[in-house]
Amino acid sequence: MTCRAVVAVVLMVYAFAPAHVARAEDGAPRAVVEAPVHDFGLVERGVPIDHVFKVKNTGTGWMRIDHVKGTCACTVGTATGEPIPPGGEAWVTMRLETDKLAGRTTKTATVYTNDPAAPTLPVTLTGTVLSDLVLKPVPLYVGHVRSGEVVRREIAVAPGRPNGTATVTTVETTSPRLKAWVEPAVGADGQRVVVEVRTDQPGRFTDEIVLKTTSAVEPSMPVKVVGTIDDRG
Repeated sequence: MTCRAVVAVVLMVYAFAPAHVARAEDGAPRAVVEAPVHDFGLVERGVPIDHVFKVKNTGTGWMRIDHVKGTCACTVGTATGEPIPPGGEAWVTMRLETDKLAGRTTKTATVYTNDPAAPTLPVTLTGTVLSDLVLKPVPLYVGHVRSGEVVRREIAVAPGRPNGTATVTTVETTSPRLKAWVEPAVGADGQRVVVEVRTDQPGRFTDEIVLKTTSAVEPSMPVKVVGTIDDRG
């Protein structure tokens, strides 16, 4: 899956400071995430996922969560910067938008703390997003090719739900640079879309193909085709 899905991360800090640990300037914090991986199971595409991860300070010094960020550009993290006393807790809330996802999905954010033993802590959402069809890879990256060459790449097409029957019927192109067609998968269930790129003008290109399907929910599925043509004769 791509990083086009949006993961919103919000940090909420609840600092309960018992009297006997109210002063802990000389101690060391210890950041621990309870259940750092949350499996959200099966959801329909378009249903957002919200989950709260608890971060506990089990050390003897004040803990600080500096910021939270994801593993791709689509993940947004914010942090309050408020200190958490020994015995205190913080909650990191992740929101995953699934409208551009399909199939098995895993998204991770990283919590940055002042714990010298664990300065970074991963928190992960994983599960399966149900859709009529799952396409991989999307977008289709052609890579670097020589000017004048003809290259082929494939997109695997599989049902996105148990006993699914949706298929790709035809493929349309939006650029004379591209040819594309659908055929049965080799040695597996499902289909494959073969994309042929005829390279000409040097430079980076972004084109698109459109898969026409039997799905009532997604009768048309656009896919970006991206690559770079090198002028190397």
